[in-house]
Amino acid sequence: VSNGWLPVRCVGMDGWVSATYATVSTSSTNPAPAPTTPPVSGTASTATVTGTGGGGLNCRTAPVSGAVITILPKGALVETRGAVTNGWLPVRCSGQDAWVSATYVTLSTSGTNPTPTAPSGSSSYAMVSGTGGGGLNCRTAPVSGSVITILPEGARIEVVASSQNGWAQVRCASQVGWASAAYLVFNVGSGSGSGAVWIDVNLTKQYMIVYQGSNIIGQTYVSTGRYGFDTPPGTFYVNYKLPSQTMTGVLGGEYYYVEDVPWVMYFTDRGHAIHGAYWHNNFGYRMSHGCVNLPVGFAAWLYSISPVGTRVYIHY
Repeated sequence: VSNGWLPVRCVGMDGWVSATYATVSTSSTNPAPAPTTPPVSGTASTATVTGTGGGGLNCRTAPVSGAVITILPKGALVETRGAVTNGWLPVRCSGQDAWVSATYVTLSTSGTNPTPTAPSGSSSYAMVSGTGGGGLNCRTAPVSGSVITILPEGARIEVVASSQNGWAQVRCASQVGWASAAYLVFNVGSGSGSGAVWIDVNLTKQYMIVYQGSNIIGQTYVSTGRYGFDTPPGTFYVNYKLPSQTMTGVLGGEYYYVEDVPWVMYFTDRGHAIHGAYWHNNFGYRMSHGCVNLPVGFAAWLYSISPVGTRVYIHY
């Protein structure tokens, strides 16, 4: 403890918590991990989040009462680490070993590698996102292939073939490999194109398309304002940028305090901003107090190419 603060590890990163609200264990040994059952041939290597009613599925450090690492949105693919044990499935999320309730996932029963289907048209690209800074393994084959390289958070990579069974065939370290699609934001573009960058946000679809002139260079699901905290429609312009900011205040009687919000771009004088959101993975659903939430990796890329004055068109 230093000046009332305790250094800890959280979501795969070094961090600090107030010692006032922490009880330090005096045990000299780490707690034994919950047992897992190794997968057998033909068992699932991926699972799909289903039946959550749109609310998302908690991915925890341990079954039942483990800390929530992230919230997996409905339809998300997650890599499994073994068989279901007492109603809980061992998985990988945000670059960590974790657990989810088996009640809200549908397991893949394929025991063979997916057969890639070449995408039509020009090359597509994806961005590594949601690894918690740990990076994404690029493997020689899905699930258990040897690791070619580790792709850092925010890296943009070429997608060689359509993703199947939760794995995408990509180009990494100058060769073709495989990466878990659960940690990729697809269709971010190659960065090519002419003209000014501008941003289109569809409030109905909860979707953002980034243009350079008339060319699409990036797209992703977003989370805009919840009902009662609606993101305003209209044409705006980025007027202020910050790489990181602690956001706090009271809106509609609700107090909020979020530390180190990344890649902040304000587009109104009333506090509305486009920024990364590390505290949820429920993109495609309205979640915010009026801001436009993005996957952190995508937000970093967008921040890097959007100068003050970038046009933001928001509509239903």
